[in-house]
Amino acid sequence: MHLVTREEWGALPPRGTSTDFEPQGVTFHYEGVPASAGVPDHSTCASTVRNIQRMHLDHPTEDYDDIAYSFLVCVHGSVFEGRGLHIRSGANGTASANRSYYSVCLLIGTNTLFRPALARGGVDAIDYLRQNGAGGALNGHRDHIATACPGTAAYSWVEAGCPLYAEDLGEGVPSGYRNHWPYGWLHGGLGLPAGEGGLSPQGGSDGIADVFPGSGFFGSGANNDHVTQLGRALVARGGARFYEVGPGPVWSDADLRATKAFQEAQGWSGSDADGLPGSGTWRLLVAGTGNDIQPASGNAYPGAEYFLPGSHNDYVTLLGRQLVAEGYGGHYTSGPGPRWSEADRLNVRDFQLAQGWTGNDANGYPGPYTWARLFGQPTGSSSQHFPGAGSFGPGAANDYVTELG
Repeated sequence: MHLVTREEWGALPPRGTSTDFEPQGVTFHYEGVPASAGVPDHSTCASTVRNIQRMHLDHPTEDYDDIAYSFLVCVHGSVFEGRGLHIRSGANGTASANRSYYSVCLLIGTNTLFRPALARGGVDAIDYLRQNGAGGALNGHRDHIATACPGTAAYSWVEAGCPLYAEDLGEGVPSGYRNHWPYGWLHGGLGLPAGEGGLSPQGGSDGIADVFPGSGFFGSGANNDHVTQLGRALVARGGARFYEVGPGPVWSDADLRATKAFQEAQGWSGSDADGLPGSGTWRLLVAGTGNDIQPASGNAYPGAEYFLPGSHNDYVTLLGRQLVAEGYGGHYTSGPGPRWSEADRLNVRDFQLAQGWTGNDANGYPGPYTWARLFGQPTGSSSQHFPGAGSFGPGAANDYVTELG
């Protein structure tokens, strides 16, 4: 293991630390922005880590005491000390996750090849943390909040148990495994290449079972691991915007709408696009084939992940301008602009309170109903189309029931 200490990469001193920390394992992250083509020179990696620390310390809303990550791993396999051992993380998205998991950021972008050296550095970080008291759990940022992080390639690597590459292990590749982890990724590049799927021998992409479990596992009242697997697979295929929290094991309107969007992306309609997965839907998700869910168009709700602390995108600007136009821009001292801020949250909260909403329905974070009301849209994505019988009946709790009433 090549460990680069804080002193070696030129860290600024932390403003404070918390040892309220009982690490059950490791949560993986990525930078999440497009990166330059090719492998960067290793001499630039320390500068990248310094820039991340400065960005976190200067963050307008998060009030970070230090770089948010516990450790960071560059594409050359070096492990950079972030907050370090026995210090509570600041990157995992919730107080519980920060208290329970180290955070390790892989220094890759949305278009970076997942290379053998990166996998080895990630495994080195895991081993080092376990040797120093961390539990054995491994997960991704998306397991704690609705986000694409740590990306499809890294998340499938995590789901596979963070293995080294076959060539690193010196093992032959069994017949029939050329498209499977890890061989398929070593020779297929970014992971889950079209037509290959990047599957592990234990299951499909994003941990989804190879064989469709049956329609009885989905729909109103369902509560099982297959619902979680379905949701994660849909998020990986462009469905993150439908989930304000999760995905999780309890069937929700978000699962139905994301499944319906995936089915419609295949050109299906009617009962073939009713939002309930069948064997055809499942087969495409397992193989990583078919069409991805299309991005939100026009003023359609883009997804909760665009309005999280630290978000910087055009949807934040669009939201802010609409709030101002509707008379709810009182908390802005400048802008609105593309970086999500506390002023955005307070203005959204004012709008939500004006609708008579309370509690979590007026927390300042825009969900699909806030968005639809603000932009004068129908408050249901399927008002013009029957969503399927699975949305109704005993135990059903979803937006379609509200619309029906």
